[in-house]
Amino acid sequence: MANERTFEPIAVETAKSFAYGEWSVEGGASFKYRWFTPAREEGKYYPLVIFLHGIGERGIDNELHVAANIGAYGYALPENQAKYPCYVLAPQCPEEYKYIDSKFEKSFIPLLKEFIENNAIDRNRIYITGLSMGGIGTWHYISKYPKLFAAAFPICGAGNPYTVSAAKHLPVWTCHAADDPIVPIDGIFNDGMVGTRRMVEALRNCGGDVRMTEYPAGYIAERYPFPPHVAGHAAWEPAYRDEEIRDWLFAQDRSKRDDFELVKPGVWFFNDYSDASYYMIEGRDKALVIDTGMGDHPIMPLIRSITDKPVELAVTHIHGDHMLHADEFDKVYICKAESKALPTTMKAMMPGLKLEEEKICWLEGNEVLDLGGTEVEVITLPGHTPGSLIFADHTHKCLFIGDAIGSGIIVLMSIPHALNISEYKSELEIFAEKAKAFEDYIWLGGHRYQERGSSYANYFAPISEQPMEYNPPHRQLVLDMAELCEKLLAGEIDGEEIVPFIHKDMGEPTYRAFYKSAGIVYLKSQVK
Repeated sequence: MANERTFEPIAVETAKSFAYGEWSVEGGASFKYRWFTPAREEGKYYPLVIFLHGIGERGIDNELHVAANIGAYGYALPENQAKYPCYVLAPQCPEEYKYIDSKFEKSFIPLLKEFIENNAIDRNRIYITGLSMGGIGTWHYISKYPKLFAAAFPICGAGNPYTVSAAKHLPVWTCHAADDPIVPIDGIFNDGMVGTRRMVEALRNCGGDVRMTEYPAGYIAERYPFPPHVAGHAAWEPAYRDEEIRDWLFAQDRSKRDDFELVKPGVWFFNDYSDASYYMIEGRDKALVIDTGMGDHPIMPLIRSITDKPVELAVTHIHGDHMLHADEFDKVYICKAESKALPTTMKAMMPGLKLEEEKICWLEGNEVLDLGGTEVEVITLPGHTPGSLIFADHTHKCLFIGDAIGSGIIVLMSIPHALNISEYKSELEIFAEKAKAFEDYIWLGGHRYQERGSSYANYFAPISEQPMEYNPPHRQLVLDMAELCEKLLAGEIDGEEIVPFIHKDMGEPTYRAFYKSAGIVYLKSQVK
């Protein structure tokens, strides 16, 4: 090894199986990293474990951090790979940085995204773990990018007890020794961070899913050959050897759970692994679920854990990520304008869905759904589909827009049954007049986390991926969208050709265009 420290032979040997990598950042600096690739089968995807080392392994040798302790190489050991084959990614932090420094973070997150995209990684099983400085980094990254990970395993770290609330839906198991002399378990630090006990308390107080293993004073010193003055800090030794924790970690899967939260009394928000959002309004007499997401599990048990009232379903539009679980409901509201497209769309996007005709209640638009003390107005905004609906809850001042004007990325028009641009423009102008009444409503989209600009992030950018200066009041987005349509029709904007990410068999190139806060993906044949 390049460093003078000595390591266990098994650590040195296992570290040889890690490949070397380097990535450059703004200003000419470069960071190093190592990664391990499991034995793969064609067509299969594997978990990823991200390991963040401690402060003593900083440097540029790109070796020390892998073999220094079992945190990195342990997941690559043959016996562990036999049970849990996985990728391991271990970035090395240079001596002048910490994992939480913005310059490191701004370069590491793009590297991580690229690594995920270029390897056979199961995006629903990405785990992050770290010790000491890396434990601090783990708390930091799950607070800022909670949707990226399936679980977290921070050891002898610290974090911000206020920002960690963003990770309340993320399963966490954390370990720390009661006599840690380096990062006190109950510490309060000058930079606003607190020790593990207080982080666990903060996460539990906001409803978080967190477990903690606390090693009693003297536990580590009695079992591992560390000097007495630092032994309590080495919680990673028992933690990374704990089979129960390892089994727990690899059992976590984002596709098996939905996040949920109370938007306001009577209105619930749910989000599945694919960032498809659905909602529930609870009235005096019954509840109305709006869309269903497309999770790999029934949603009714979760709904039933919240309400025992009769439940009906209202569908904003007939795509799989919005109605895959429609067969769990006895009454389903769908716009009648979708009736012709429904059979082919179900066959293409929801082949397993069996929705009996007698369950469907066709809507024309302008109806009012009475939940008992709560009235929900039905509004049409065709474009993305022939009968896209918006539901206006006037009691709670919430507007459920589905994908009708985009939901964080763009309006997707380059799909079967979508309207042409001039038709969509006319519908937008009609809705813009109605939207004057909804300026102070909460606008809730079909992919709500994308409002934050990226599924990897936790910042907020209302229903637009554009820069912050283009994040207007919601009605202005509708006006911007109509103006974008007008400019496309007039030839004033010529979109860029892109590789389509859905429905690649449309038979012609796909284009993307932006104007202020609005974005559309479309076909040239629709510009009429």
